[in-house]
Amino acid sequence: PSATITDLGGGRLYAFVIESLNDYGVGDVSAVFEQSTSPAAPLGLSDVHPATTTSISLSWNASVVSGEGAAAVSVYKLYRDEGTAEAELETLIETFGANVTSATVTGLESGRLYSFQVSAVSSAGEGFRSEVVASSTAPAAPLWSVPHSTHQTESTILLSWSAPPISTGVEVADYTVYRDDGLGGEVDSVVACGEGDLMMATTCQLAGLEAGHDYVFQVSATNPAGEGY
Repeated sequence: PSATITDLGGGRLYAFVIESLNDYGVGDVSAVFEQSTSPAAPLGLSDVHPATTTSISLSWNASVVSGEGAAAVSVYKLYRDEGTAEAELETLIETFGANVTSATVTGLESGRLYSFQVSAVSSAGEGFRSEVVASSTAPAAPLWSVPHSTHQTESTILLSWSAPPISTGVEVADYTVYRDDGLGGEVDSVVACGEGDLMMATTCQLAGLEAGHDYVFQVSATNPAGEGY
């Protein structure tokens, strides 16, 4: 004979006895048998901004183990989907130690919305997974990531580039244009291209430049997940 006991709490040590019963009464009671349930689903799974074009950082709360003798968490398992529409959460990313409650998932595609779940494991088995958390990677670098000039004068340059592809992730919110000093320095000066709708445009009019200087430019795209590269 066997039985499955339901409606128990995760991460708890339960004690059981068995007794037999017939028309003449109750028989002897068995010895006490103790068994822990597998850990409860971790709570608080969330993404940690900013993301990059190929990585998303996550954190979660430790799974709670209740009472003396309950099986302690030994590892956490982190799962993700493929970042495509209606993808299954079946990819085991990695197994983490019991004292780890954060991870950075790498090797992702830019501009995709990924879904994640985490579960806790003890000697009693793997517990239920957490609620699903969806998070987007940052956009890829715009096409023509070395933007091209469509018109120039002695003090102005009109730059143009193409928007990066977005698969299932969050759309581009704005672009940032960087330039050097025209003398071979670092490309680290942020160019003001305008506000509002102009920040989402794929052109930028640069003014106040020095005549006869050779300038270098770079463009990045940003969405709520972070700045791409």
